[in-house]
Amino acid sequence: MSFSVTSESDLDHRSTSASDGLHNMEQSEAVQQWRAQFEAKISEKNASEVAAMDQWRRAAAQEFSAWLRNHEDELARNKRLNRDSQEAYLQDREQGAHGGEWHRVAILCDLAAKSGAAARPSLPAKDVSRMRGILGRLGAE
Repeated sequence: MSFSVTSESDLDHRSTSASDGLHNMEQSEAVQQWRAQFEAKISEKNASEVAAMDQWRRAAAQEFSAWLRNHEDELARNKRLNRDSQEAYLQDREQGAHGGEWHRVAILCDLAAKSGAAARPSLPAKDVSRMRGILGRLGAE
């Protein structure tokens, strides 16, 4: 019979390595469980994000189509108003509106006195009464 002499440090090392293996297995199972839960949470969040993005895209498409319809309506209305005003201008021009050319100039000029605060707060009001008088006299001739 042979007896081997082992020191306490060898025994401690063997028991520690055995408990480390058990601890590693427990830790490995805990890590695997955590990873599985983490993957489930991530896939759930990804699915909800994809659904939210689809909903936002649908809402954006609806808003864009509404804006486009409104824009096209505005363009059609502006075109109609421009055509109407052009036709009225051409009729006035062909009929030789009373007062001649200067009367047409007076109509096209905005000679309404504007207050400085309404037009531009930084500028004083412009006095257009003299110009209004000159164009009135020229239109009457």
